[in-house]
Amino acid sequence: MDKLKDHTLCHEEEEFLMSFRKPLISTLVYKHMAPEVDDDGELYYPGEGSRKSCKASVKVYLNGTGKFDINGKDILYFSDLTHREQIMTPLVVCNLLGKVDVYATTIDGGPSGQSGAIRLAISKAMAAYVDETTKTRLMIAGLLTQDPRKRERDKPGQEGARRKFAWLAKTITWNTDICYGFFLLQNTGFHVKESSIVGFQTMKTQTGPAIEQVLIQPFKETILNSMS
Repeated sequence: MDKLKDHTLCHEEEEFLMSFRKPLISTLVYKHMAPEVDDDGELYYPGEGSRKSCKASVKVYLNGTGKFDINGKDILYFSDLTHREQIMTPLVVCNLLGKVDVYATTIDGGPSGQSGAIRLAISKAMAAYVDETTKTRLMIAGLLTQDPRKRERDKPGQEGARRKFAWLAKTITWNTDICYGFFLLQNTGFHVKESSIVGFQTMKTQTGPAIEQVLIQPFKETILNSMS
């Protein structure tokens, strides 16, 4: 079929080729949620959003006074000013700050995830109400795009997702022979070669796998030779 489509005379069989085509549904067009009416008969625009592990649902009431209700609390629910600015950003872009009331409910997540989820939910709710020009401004500002980033899991053998444990030099394991030999070298009255003492002190102070290969046998032989 591809060869027939690329043929120079394919236009003569356009009707035949078009019979094999299927309509393509656009996946880039977001379907906004229709406005709903609550139990008191007031109209509101619903919206849903998610960020990290948090999921949020909001209700935006028109002709409001700028009230924010987040899980039963006001905007002071977020102690950080950055998180407060996040949920206000869609309303600032739409020039509706102080003109609508927002009721938000979140599930799971921390302050950063909750504020991001609420911002996306408010943006989607406002996109169903504002005109195309304002909707384009929301899209350009990235307020209608979900942030896919999530916390990276910790890795085995590491302190965290990327952080590694601090590297420490390997220390010497003092076994019975080494301790006994060191005691003899320091406390016997027999004549011991100076090189043996220097070598043993070096083994005591240095660290590393190579030091573990040094045995106490040469020191024992030196002591026995001095006694004979």
